[in-house]
Amino acid sequence: MRKNKILFVVIALVMAFSGMAQEFSFGFRAGISFSKFLGDSEMNDAGESLEQYNFASGFHIGLAANLSLTDRFGFRTELLFSQMGTEYQYEGESYYFLARNQTDEKLVFGKRTLDQNVSKATLEVPLIAYYKLGFVEISGGVYGAVQMSATGGGSLNMSEVRSAAGNNVADFDVTLQHNYNKDVAGQASFRNEPLEIDGSTLLYSRTTGAYYDYDFKDKNLYQTFDFGLAAGLAFYLNDGLYISGRMTYGLMDVDLNEYDISYHKLDSNNEYIQRADKNTNLTIQASVGFLF
Repeated sequence: MRKNKILFVVIALVMAFSGMAQEFSFGFRAGISFSKFLGDSEMNDAGESLEQYNFASGFHIGLAANLSLTDRFGFRTELLFSQMGTEYQYEGESYYFLARNQTDEKLVFGKRTLDQNVSKATLEVPLIAYYKLGFVEISGGVYGAVQMSATGGGSLNMSEVRSAAGNNVADFDVTLQHNYNKDVAGQASFRNEPLEIDGSTLLYSRTTGAYYDYDFKDKNLYQTFDFGLAAGLAFYLNDGLYISGRMTYGLMDVDLNEYDISYHKLDSNNEYIQRADKNTNLTIQASVGFLF
C-alpha cells in the first residue's frame, strides 16, 4: 500500500513537471534605462543641501525565460546586461588638497562646483512573478546584480579660493577621469599646471583618478553585489511582442563607507571626516520585448 502511494506521488510529480515544462517560453528584452543613487545629502552649517543626485541614462539588453503555470500567472527570470549609475553634483563651501601626498602639498579652501557622471556595467538577474489581465501584465519580485566595471568622468572647479594662511589664490579647474576598479590611491596626471600660492609657484595635476584623495586603497569604492526589489507593467501588442516599464529599488549600500568623506569640511587636524551614509540604486527601465 505504501509503495503504491509513493509510486502515485512520483507519477503525479512527473506529470506535473512535464505539464509545466511544456509551458516554458523564451525571449529577449532591450531598452533604455534611467538610474540614480538615493541617499542623504550633505548639509552646510545653515542646513542647506550641498549635494544632488540626478538620473543618468543607459541601456539594458538580455534574455528572458518564462514559466507559465496558468494562462494568467507565472514566473520569469532574465539575464540582463544593464548600465546603472547617476549624475552627481556638489556645490558649496569646501576644501582641496593640491599636489596631494607630495612634499609641496597645499591645502586650500573655497567654493567647490563638481559635476560628475558615474556609470556601472552590471549583470542583473531578476526573479519575477507576473499576472496577466488581458493584454496587460503586472509583475513584481526581486533582483540581484553583479558589477563588472565602474567608471566616472566630470569636472571640478574651485572658486573664491584662499590658502590655509588666508591669502587669495586664483580659481582653478580639475578634470575627473575615474576607473573605480583599476585606479590606485593618489592617482593623477603629471603635475603640469602652475598656481601661485603664498608667494610661490606650485605645479598641480589637472587630471585626477578615482582615489586621488586617499593615501591607500585596498578595496574598490563601489560594491560588487547589489540586491533589491522590482516591479513592472507590460502591454502586449500580440501573443509575443510587448512594451514594458520596470522599476528596481536597491536595498544595499552601493559604496564603501571608508571612501564616504565630507566635502564640506575637515576635522580640527585637517583630516577627512567620515560620513558613512547609505546610498542605494533606483532604476527605471523602458523596454521592448518578445517571447517565443
